[in-house]
Amino acid sequence: MEFKDIFSQRLQTLRKSAGENQEALGAVIGIGKTGVSEMENGRKTTTAEKIALICRHYNVTADYLLGLTDCPRPLNGEEPVNRDVNREVFGARLRELRNEKKETQRDLADFLGVKQNQVGEMENGRKASTFAKLAMLCEHYNVSADYLLGLTDERRSLRKGEAL
Repeated sequence: MEFKDIFSQRLQTLRKSAGENQEALGAVIGIGKTGVSEMENGRKTTTAEKIALICRHYNVTADYLLGLTDCPRPLNGEEPVNRDVNREVFGARLRELRNEKKETQRDLADFLGVKQNQVGEMENGRKASTFAKLAMLCEHYNVSADYLLGLTDERRSLRKGEAL
């Protein structure tokens, strides 16, 4: 099953479990009922910022929502960091991870299948990561989406038993 399919299924399940309609969820993340419907039916994905808003709203990890783990809450039960989700935090963490791995922006762009300037725009907070690219970055750097999005300051490994 692809990330998009898992995301769609889990989003709909979370919304229905909370007793919300699509319009209510849309109001939380700043889109209309049709946009939520398209995400739940796999016709549309969303931005990293909206993923973070969904996670906060339903109190689940981004890793769970993206299908990177089957555990819907942080393993240690921590509360999400109370800060606005912003592209600057994401960009700074992406740059830090890339530098630690001694990769150039070109290396990362080639891995993601984008142009080098798009990596620079993400790192400088001018461009949001797409849903699919976020999942690729988490797997590539073996780090939780929650960390990349700034939902937590704890840098957890995606792979069990593996230290960062």
